[in-house]
Amino acid sequence: MAFFRNDNNEENEKSGSFFSRIFRRGDGPGVDPDEPPITDNPNFVNFFKLYLRKFNNIVLSNLLFVFGNFPIIFLLLGLSGFFSGHTTAPTYTVFPNLSVIVSHKLTPASAALYGTYSMQTQVTVLSVTDYVMFALSLLTVFTLGPVMTGVTYIHRNLVRGEHVFIWGDFFAAVKKNFRQAMIYGVIDFIIIAILSYDLFFFRMNTGGSFFTSVLFFAILFLVIIYFFIRTYIYTMIVTFDLKMIKLFKNGLIMSVVGVKRNLAYLLGAAAVILLNYGILVLYFPLGIILPFTITISTLIFIGEYCVFPNIKRFMIDPYYESLENDAGETKEENEE
Repeated sequence: MAFFRNDNNEENEKSGSFFSRIFRRGDGPGVDPDEPPITDNPNFVNFFKLYLRKFNNIVLSNLLFVFGNFPIIFLLLGLSGFFSGHTTAPTYTVFPNLSVIVSHKLTPASAALYGTYSMQTQVTVLSVTDYVMFALSLLTVFTLGPVMTGVTYIHRNLVRGEHVFIWGDFFAAVKKNFRQAMIYGVIDFIIIAILSYDLFFFRMNTGGSFFTSVLFFAILFLVIIYFFIRTYIYTMIVTFDLKMIKLFKNGLIMSVVGVKRNLAYLLGAAAVILLNYGILVLYFPLGIILPFTITISTLIFIGEYCVFPNIKRFMIDPYYESLENDAGETKEENEE
């Protein structure tokens, strides 16, 4: 059915590299060694226990994700307006017509209208540098897959209750899965771009007709399904040795059959995003910092906590059960 990829924790521990020693994190002091593993019962309460225990790892992995996808910085620089030109223009489109009227015949009414509709607004004009920044930000298409694979491997191990060597595990996972991660990263980027454009387009035209409203909700449904599929695919990339078509097939199947944990994932992710947005509205400096420090890795951690038990249930456990059954049948045949 599937061949498991070898994990690298033992290799990283034996190597004893400088960064591995610095970024190694366990459960820390105060954890009862006789306490049943959280992975045996991944429920709502245990999620917060594990999240708090692994908080340092989650923050560090968020930093790895941000620095790994460094082309995003070019996008932010382009959007900042630092390199743009700034001027003013009339706020209302009727202003040119009023200007012509006033220049020919000034009356109390035209003067009042001119005073009302002559308000100016600030206009930003993109420069060549801005366009260069936007072009450089497209390099994210090549960094997304490998970086997401490395961070997913770290979070999968956190959910499994294993010791994690942030630096060593990240680069080992990227190196081992680089080709497949790069290919899927490009596909992932394109799919996200298309779905985002379609969702925005039909959202802006929802009130136009019944047909556009139906299309909007259809795209929204596809966005949610793909939200699940991509999490399963990245987890399977670091867990199994499967072809791309099998990754999509298994991801789609488990997005449907694992509905309970998938909905928990969706609600958890929505809660985190809404919380970040609320903080952004209330206190902008903190809200804008959170995605670069904790929000992204929290979303990935929630995803792994919800989807990995499904992968274990529907893929890993049946695989080992089939091996045990084959071993039992072989033993019976030898005894006969």
